[in-house]
Order: sequence, then structure tokens, then C-alpha cells
Amino acid sequence: ARIRGEYPRILRFFRFHALYGKSTPDPEGLAACVALKEGLARLSAERVRDELLKLLVAPGAAATLAVMQKTGILPLVLPVAADLARFTSMAAADALHGLPPDPVLRLAALAPDIAAMADRLRLSNAEQARLKALEDAGAPSPALREAERKVVLHQLGPETYRDAVRLAWASGGNTGDDAEWLRLLALPGHWSPPPFPVTGDDLLAHGMKPGPEIGEALRRLEDWWIVSGFRATRADLLSKL
Repeated sequence: ARIRGEYPRILRFFRFHALYGKSTPDPEGLAACVALKEGLARLSAERVRDELLKLLVAPGAAATLAVMQKTGILPLVLPVAADLARFTSMAAADALHGLPPDPVLRLAALAPDIAAMADRLRLSNAEQARLKALEDAGAPSPALREAERKVVLHQLGPETYRDAVRLAWASGGNTGDDAEWLRLLALPGHWSPPPFPVTGDDLLAHGMKPGPEIGEALRRLEDWWIVSGFRATRADLLSKL
């Protein structure tokens, strides 16, 4: 009767269990949620989003999502097949190593179709941009050498780099050496790419004419600067030009 009066209580039932539950969900409450689960279709995207993102960072989120999947409730919330294994792997690594649980990153681990998720959950523009950057980032690996890690960090920026490492770590099922994943993740904390020391104005001052050739020359110089280990100076680059 209480669910019929307010269908968001179905999602709250699972969120509260993920926060406070110590074993399986209350059988009577679970049965009521399952019996009335079609009522979830009446909820706004914003309401579903708020409840789901809170659930994803709860301590018991992985086990609770498994129950939601088994009872047919999770497919009514997510428009795509859930990757429970990857989500569980990320949650386990977060708990073991004291990493802050991030609702948007955990959503990416759970549901890989970013476009579908953005539409179903009415994600903010910033959240969509973050997930799109992550989708395009690839999967950094501890197999990368130090110089290669720095190139990836330079290309992605620190936030997307961290997101990509954590998602790749979870995608591997926490296989391999956790210490190496943590070392890969820690790179932005002790190294930042220096600013590229040449601008379009420098090229114009050296006789190049305005036009698309300026951008192409800058890209070629930046590639050479990266290969130098970010050590080439402004004078080196202009000499190369």
C-alpha cells in the first residue's frame, strides 16, 4: 500500500538495504517491490537518477544490484545490460584500497552504453562529457612503461586518466598486481605535463602565414616534444621548425 502511494519507495528499499543491510533483503518488502515493479515506469528520469547514483556508492551496492537483477527490477531502471562483474570488481578495489567511491564512475562500470544512460537518467552536460571522454580514452595498463604513462596522462588530462585507469582495472577483474594498478593511478599526483612552450604566434613570428598550416605545424612540433620526453625547450622547437 505504501509503494502504491509513492513508487520511488521501491528504489529506496534497495538503496537503504545497500546502506544498512547485513544479509538478504527483507522478504516481505522485497516481494512487495517485485509485485509492483512496473510502477517504476511512472518515475521521472531525474528521480531514478538521484536514487540510483546514491545506491551505487553504498557499501552493499554490488550485492544489492545482483538482487535487483535477479528480480527483474534492474532492467527497468537501466536501458542496457548491466555489467555486474565489472561493477563488483570496482567496488571491491575501492573498499580494499580506500579509494573514494564515485557514483558517475561506478555508473560507467555498471552500464557501458553512455548514450543510452544519458538519455534514460537525464545526466548533466558535465556528467555526459566526463563519460564521453572516458569512452574515448581507451584502457591504460600497468604494462605501459613510465614514459608511455606520461604520454597517456598528457593526452587525457588528469581526471580522465584516473577514470580510465580505474575502469580498466575493474574491467580486468582485479587480475594482476594491485600495487602496479595503484602506481599507475597515482601518476597525476606526482607528475604533471609541462605546458607546451610554443604557440601559433611564435610560428607567425618565424614567417609562417596564417592558415591551417599553423595548426598542422603545431601538431607536428608537439609530437616531437612528446617524443623528447617533454624536455625540448621553446628554442629547440623553433629550431626544429
